[in-house]
Amino acid sequence: MDNKIDYIIARVLMGEASAEDILFISNWMNEKEENRKTFCLLKSYWSADITSNQYVNPSTSLEKLQDKINRHQISGKQYLIPIILSVAASIVLVIAISSFFQHNPYNGKGKAYYTYLTNNNKSEFTLRDGTKVTLNKNSTLTYTDAFGKNNRSVKLEGEAFFEVTKNPDNPFEVSLEVENTNKGTIKVLGTVFNAKIDTESDKIITTLVEGCVSFEGSGQKIKLYPNQQLAFDYTTSNIDVYGVDIEKEISWKDGLIKYRKITFADLAKELEKKYHVQIIIENKELKKPSMTVSGGFSEEQTLDEVLGVISRSLPIKWKNKNHTYYIR
Repeated sequence: MDNKIDYIIARVLMGEASAEDILFISNWMNEKEENRKTFCLLKSYWSADITSNQYVNPSTSLEKLQDKINRHQISGKQYLIPIILSVAASIVLVIAISSFFQHNPYNGKGKAYYTYLTNNNKSEFTLRDGTKVTLNKNSTLTYTDAFGKNNRSVKLEGEAFFEVTKNPDNPFEVSLEVENTNKGTIKVLGTVFNAKIDTESDKIITTLVEGCVSFEGSGQKIKLYPNQQLAFDYTTSNIDVYGVDIEKEISWKDGLIKYRKITFADLAKELEKKYHVQIIIENKELKKPSMTVSGGFSEEQTLDEVLGVISRSLPIKWKNKNHTYYIR
């Protein structure tokens, strides 16, 4: 990588990049995958000094970043990093350009926006109106500079838990999106709820903890009340509303996975999805509907550790062969 690219990337990460710099880096990253990976790597060196909800200090010297690049020091920590961009003015960019161009629906329209993006870690932050948000892994929350002034609208890809500050004069709206396309909208005044877009099942899942929310999608409008969950299939427009175990549904935000009185076969299916393995239950007794289990485990535990916890209450044994678990 030549010195020109080095110094342009340094200016981008320090918030001193011009519109021409952004365009140049964008084109360079789109040329080949290797360039995109290189930028992400260099950005990770810089990110080691950035904590959640802090912005890059433009006065930071270019030599500081260049020294990091040269020494190739990288931190194991990962942070949620806010993006603040004004295309019409100077640009402050604190995350990979590829993420910006992938997720920014206002690109080229001169609007300022804020984006929170997570990778393999959850993150908690507070919006300018006082609303608290827990953003799940691999999720994105975006809003414009009009948030808290003309509106309280945000766009969500993935999953988030909201504790919304009450404001009857300015409702809080969550646009749930798949590939920058709105699939449904949640409107509230002040409440506590969970919103998730499950692209595997083509569903929007909303779980209400406190207050009341209104869901709108495909011309339909449904109100939810505490301890209710709504599942909206955005391919068929079918809506289901049912009661749920709230503690279980929102346990992800505390880094836990809980299960209560579910069949062992259903738990095995959930474990398959989480750990990306195949689980084959060889013992027919374990497949019976009467074989239910309750408990919980940390998201950080391995599958073998989880099975070890389960084996304390069920007489199971297992073996792992080429990412396929055989349980007997």
